[in-house]
Amino acid sequence: MVPFKNVIVNGLIMAEDGKKMSKRLKNYPDPSDILQEYGSDALRMYLLSSQISRTESLKFNSLGVKNMKKDILIPLSNLINFYKEHSKNYNLMHGNLEKIIDFKFGINIWVIKEYENIRDRYEKYLEEYNIKLASGELFKLVSLLNGGYVKLGRNMLKGKNNIEEWTESLFVSKYTIKSIIIDFRAIIPFFCEYQYINFIDDEFNEESVHLIDKIYKINLKLNEKQKNLYEIFKNTYDILEGINFMRGNLGISAKKQLNYIGIIKNADFDLSYIYSESNILQIEILNIEVQKIIIPIKGLFFKKYGKSISEVFNEYTLMNQDEININCNYKGFEINEDMFNISYKINDEKYTSHEIVKIKNFVLIIDKNHSEKHYYYRKIASGIQKARKNEGYHVWDKIEVHWNSCKTTEYNLEDLESKKYIENIIGVEFKRNESLKNIHKIEDLNISLVKL
Repeated sequence: MVPFKNVIVNGLIMAEDGKKMSKRLKNYPDPSDILQEYGSDALRMYLLSSQISRTESLKFNSLGVKNMKKDILIPLSNLINFYKEHSKNYNLMHGNLEKIIDFKFGINIWVIKEYENIRDRYEKYLEEYNIKLASGELFKLVSLLNGGYVKLGRNMLKGKNNIEEWTESLFVSKYTIKSIIIDFRAIIPFFCEYQYINFIDDEFNEESVHLIDKIYKINLKLNEKQKNLYEIFKNTYDILEGINFMRGNLGISAKKQLNYIGIIKNADFDLSYIYSESNILQIEILNIEVQKIIIPIKGLFFKKYGKSISEVFNEYTLMNQDEININCNYKGFEINEDMFNISYKINDEKYTSHEIVKIKNFVLIIDKNHSEKHYYYRKIASGIQKARKNEGYHVWDKIEVHWNSCKTTEYNLEDLESKKYIENIIGVEFKRNESLKNIHKIEDLNISLVKL
């Protein structure tokens, strides 16, 4: 009689060189050193998210464990600390945080719905015993929160806009953090237990997070206005992700200001977010025709099906662009878009040297040139923000940034345009002062932070 209904069979953990781990060869790191340096949750995530959970062998690499700590546990800790810091500031100014029922801001509606989508997929994969894909949802969540919600909603979360936005954003952050602690306790149990014990909340009244038998859900039902706000912000985020994707492909840092982007839209989005977050000098909404070019990739057709697909491949090469269906079952073969090279073309000489890509409902046209001057300003601003953090200043601390230089700077920082550009990033006054204390070296400048 089989004593279980389901079982997961693991693959073998091999040494980094692919050989069996051996005490004689000493070809593996000491497990106690791994646990001491990175923690058991990082090791657990590394193994769960690898092919070993699908009965395949794994060449163990401690760098993979390190990356789990760097990419998952540290960002989640930073997210929780960020919330606690600004929640504390809110409590000092306005008292206890109120419960929100009617959500009014697109970014908050978006993150709640996206979290629910991630949770649904996570639970589905766990029920199917697909541990690798279940673990992958945590990666998506960290990217969504740190690269999306906190980055785009930082002014709301810091209370820089208005009390209504601040209250709603902090409540949504609190809801998200509580949900993470409960939902993902199976794959990062010690992290969730530690955060549960140190997170003050009336609903966290069990002795351990592992004793909670309910899932914390809002179950947000959107009205028409909320649906519209959700779609607008979702589209905005998709465009920003598309711009970041193109920057990555072109090897252009996010700190380098691009000269131009054209957006051919098929849906609404928030242009103000694109301007404030994409670091682009000029953004233009276009209404021009884009030609889609689809070319079947012979190697991928034959790799998947062998010689048996020869006739079908030849037919695809002879089809007009309008006739090609890239996701279908054609003559008994499953065809998908990964088997094609898809590009876009605009019949206008103005855009000949531009990069063109389609991101969901939008086509983006990017001028690959960038401004070295504004890149220099952003590097200075980043150095100032790092110095402020190192000196322990909070966002509500009133400071000025004073600077000088013993040599001529690359660009004129006393120019009004330069000064305002840097001040818009750092949020405080930036001015020259020949007498400095507690100096930080940033680029070719001496920088000092002065508390008012």
